[in-house]
Amino acid sequence: MNAYRYVADRIVASREKIVYRGQRLTGDDFLRQVKRLAAYLTCLGVKRGDVVAIALPNVPQAIIALYAADALGCVVNLLSPKLGEEGLRKAVGPDTKVLFLLPSMRKKAKSVYVPKIFCGLTEYGALKWFFLISPFFSGTFSHAMTVGADMPLPDYFGKREGEEPAFLLHSAGTTGDPKTVVLSSDALNFLVDNVMTAVKKLTDADPEMGMLACLPLFHGFGLGIGIHLAMSRIRCLPMARFSAKKAVRIMKTDKVSVLAGVPSMFRKLAERKDFDGAFLKNIELIFCGGDRLDPAVKEKFEAILRKNDCYTPVMEGYGMSEAASVVTINVSRPDNASVGQPIPGVEIAVDAEGEILLRSESMMLGYLEEGRIVPCQREHGGKSYFPTGDIGELRDGDLYLFDRKKRTIKIGGNNVFPKEIEEIALRHPSVEDAVAARITWEGKPAVKLLIVPTKKAGPHIENELRELIGREASRYSVPRVIERVKEIKKTPLGKSDYRYYEE
Repeated sequence: MNAYRYVADRIVASREKIVYRGQRLTGDDFLRQVKRLAAYLTCLGVKRGDVVAIALPNVPQAIIALYAADALGCVVNLLSPKLGEEGLRKAVGPDTKVLFLLPSMRKKAKSVYVPKIFCGLTEYGALKWFFLISPFFSGTFSHAMTVGADMPLPDYFGKREGEEPAFLLHSAGTTGDPKTVVLSSDALNFLVDNVMTAVKKLTDADPEMGMLACLPLFHGFGLGIGIHLAMSRIRCLPMARFSAKKAVRIMKTDKVSVLAGVPSMFRKLAERKDFDGAFLKNIELIFCGGDRLDPAVKEKFEAILRKNDCYTPVMEGYGMSEAASVVTINVSRPDNASVGQPIPGVEIAVDAEGEILLRSESMMLGYLEEGRIVPCQREHGGKSYFPTGDIGELRDGDLYLFDRKKRTIKIGGNNVFPKEIEEIALRHPSVEDAVAARITWEGKPAVKLLIVPTKKAGPHIENELRELIGREASRYSVPRVIERVKEIKKTPLGKSDYRYYEE
């Protein structure tokens, strides 16, 4: 079953489904706009098997575009709107038929020669949230031409099988190299089914429960839990950009029952004085992933909840985009410092070197490499597993995460790849060698770049590197610190010893 059909079959037409900036879409509103947008995409020449790129934050337009493209049998390429000009051009690729993006991205998308549908953060409404710029015409087309009128749908609408390639997510791979993950609709559907089985409160969830969808759509956790689970079971309250102040405001005005976030979000909420009040009693489920939550932050966060008669624990978990996000959730023992127990449909093993191996019903089809889907598997104990690149241990059914073999840094919910930063820096003519390392900057994860400059390097190389990295990668990849050194420390194998420079 495709992801659109999975959601459509579970929607109650008259109930609220999406709440955003005062706009409230019922299930019927959502399905109608999905169908109208899908029909308009067909008029643009988009057909089954084509690639549709979405470079948007969590706004209703992104959610509607996601399911409209899926219902047409398209492959949906989910991109960060923070990509730089060159990064966006490379990520969109030559096979893309339409690109959804923000008006503020117009300049850096000028070299992406596909029809573009611009979606404003604040202009969402019944008839005005899309306008189209075609590379072949100078005119501007109103949203009335997209979801404002009924048009015929192709006969294959909503009929794609669930095992076909459906979504592209951009991940750190098993080694920290940027990779493109290919997921099927079945993977997302299995994820939701298995998480619901693991978390009993979701099995019989009241449709009036609301999830604060603050993790970005292009993030596996944000797509699988924040959007797909919410859209298929409860109300979805998307946030275009996480702000603790705005999150608290939403909690006070709308019933937020489920929080799913990364450690920095819980820290920021716990630091706010207005994160305190009777509205916290509405919170029934809390999931934390992406990294380990500082025990002190967890204790402070839960103490605020207890003060307001909310005894919901923060359930930490472990996951990855390659498995459509969630792999384990600490449901039964949330205070034992583990990342929890495997959810149904997941099998975990640990090899002799301590690497976590994974088999899952929600496993990706493979990595996209030069137009081909390449599986990534390793034999262990007579079975095929996905090698996660992470180091851990199983104890009494709980998974304990020790270290990451792969080099990736989570900044603002976005994957930042140190190896990619190094490669960009080494393309600068005044850099002989470079290494990027994770540091902590004002209590948050950040990047430090150490460079060995050439003898002719000028005084402005640091600013030039920041501009280059921001353009070719993303603004999250721009180093907080760039330091000139005489040489880069190496490992016995001759590789840059990035761990030496990490804090």
